[in-house]
Amino acid sequence: MFNLIKSKLKLAIPIILTIIMALSLNGCASIKEQFANRSSTSTPAQPTQAVTAPKNIKPKPIAQTAIPAESSRSVTKSAAQLREQAQKLWAAGKKDQALALMQTAINSYPNNTYNYIYRSIWFSELKLYDAAIVDARKATKLAPNNCDTWGTLGWRLFLKGDFAAAQAATKKAHQLDSNSLAWIVNLGHIHLFQDDHKTARRWYLKAMPLIPDEATLKSGPLADFDLFIKRGWKVAESRQQRAWFEQQARLALEAMNLRKQGDVFYEQGKYKQAFRLFQKAATQGDVEAQIVLALMYLQGQGVAKNPAQAFKWINKAAKQGNADAQFVLFKFYLEGIGTAKNPELAVQWLRKAAAQGNKNALAIIAQLKAQQENPTANSPPQNPALQQAEELNSQAITLYKQGKYAEAIPLAQQALAIRERVLGANHSLTALSLNNLAALYKAQGQYSQAEPLYKRALAIREKILGAEHADTAASLNNLAVFYYTQGQYSQAEPLCKRALAIRRKVLGVEHPDTAASLNNLAALYRAQGQYSQAEPLYKRALAIKEKVLGAEHPRTATSLNNLAGLYKDQGQYSQAEPLYKRALAIREKVLGAEHPELLLVLIT
Repeated sequence: MFNLIKSKLKLAIPIILTIIMALSLNGCASIKEQFANRSSTSTPAQPTQAVTAPKNIKPKPIAQTAIPAESSRSVTKSAAQLREQAQKLWAAGKKDQALALMQTAINSYPNNTYNYIYRSIWFSELKLYDAAIVDARKATKLAPNNCDTWGTLGWRLFLKGDFAAAQAATKKAHQLDSNSLAWIVNLGHIHLFQDDHKTARRWYLKAMPLIPDEATLKSGPLADFDLFIKRGWKVAESRQQRAWFEQQARLALEAMNLRKQGDVFYEQGKYKQAFRLFQKAATQGDVEAQIVLALMYLQGQGVAKNPAQAFKWINKAAKQGNADAQFVLFKFYLEGIGTAKNPELAVQWLRKAAAQGNKNALAIIAQLKAQQENPTANSPPQNPALQQAEELNSQAITLYKQGKYAEAIPLAQQALAIRERVLGANHSLTALSLNNLAALYKAQGQYSQAEPLYKRALAIREKILGAEHADTAASLNNLAVFYYTQGQYSQAEPLCKRALAIRRKVLGVEHPDTAASLNNLAALYRAQGQYSQAEPLYKRALAIKEKVLGAEHPRTATSLNNLAGLYKDQGQYSQAEPLYKRALAIREKVLGAEHPELLLVLIT
């Protein structure tokens, strides 16, 4: 839902407006440019389905064990088969045989991370904690940038009672994926067992918005507390914290459900109904509802415009630690929206947002730093020409959305010319104009004119933002889409993979843009008939959407439709049919039986 704020919240901020304007078409790149199925739209807001325990193993609570999704290129088929056989033996109670077979897999594939992670879990179940820790440490060495390896190590150390080491490992996992429910809850547990109840509750409260449903609450955090009580570990404290956690989590789930109902009404344009639901959810502390409520007060959607109320709610969301809200609050203070202008407070909130990895805050700080180092190269002069370029860009975007590409192209060309003249050839807004004009040429099938523009935009972003910036990933995605539409799959694939790797690292494994990249890469494999490689990617994208948006969201329906199409392509109609039916049922419920998007399911 926060994408709605980025696209609709138009604040006149003189000094940094030209930087923030880069959120326009570029901010929607993963929506407009992704080449999912014919019915593909994108994703808005937030964190992956917490990864479950391996198949055929009795599931552990989410906060205890998180197994990374294994791509088809990360391990050979033989290694996967050995592990699957070992899992079946383990599930059948033949644990010695399972461990022996897993040792064979490790001997054959000593650099396979997953073998060590799975065996570490099994050793923990046998209470062989030292052996479990050895395997978990081996996994971190093989995959040092994988949050799941560090989280697994942290939990093994916790079970052994080495809380200081467990805290260090789990903090590393949290740094790699700050939106993971597992690591946040585990950090709460670690502080609880170190008798730091105040810090434990701070971590537990951070976990509340990430609990998607009742099942996750029971099988995750509450199961953890039950385990502590069963084993006689800090029984009184664990019972007390469990009761408190359950009460807080149920309030959060109630608020989340209200907000999701509001999302549906909002997307249908029924703003008054949406406002009432968002207001209830926001009052109960739902941070996303607070953000959207601020937007609605600011825009006058479903309620009279009231900047003071907008400020009140965005301030509440920011104080809960939401990075997106902190970035918006920075803009409120900078411009004086609903409050007095306060540049010092604005900068404080900008820094807080950046410290949590907010890509827009990071982009502004990077741009300001570049201006300090080279004031003439990237400083956005305040002059009528630049304002004219912004107006032309906005008009071009509006025409693009209406499908009036021929009318939009000359406006985009003028905006580009002005920005190149005023800002220079290596400015972020120049890159934005290049991207926008390329998108227009692509939409008209003028590929020879679009390609060099996409490449120039990518080169500029790599130069001024770096090779691992979220906007660089967006440009990689756009160029990949360009090649995909022409059937140039060998050129599209490495770009897709780079975009996915950046988004996983910068945005997190559970971010909607990460889901979009998974979907894109799956679509690329599907187009080439590489169905076994496409399937796990489609499933992963679907899992993220189900967790982040809910089981009945239109974008979840899109992922269901994509996966169904994959099965249909292979003649697996019994697997495709229930997915198509679910997608159709969601769209009928949310959009109405006569909505044109239903045709995208019916004719696929």
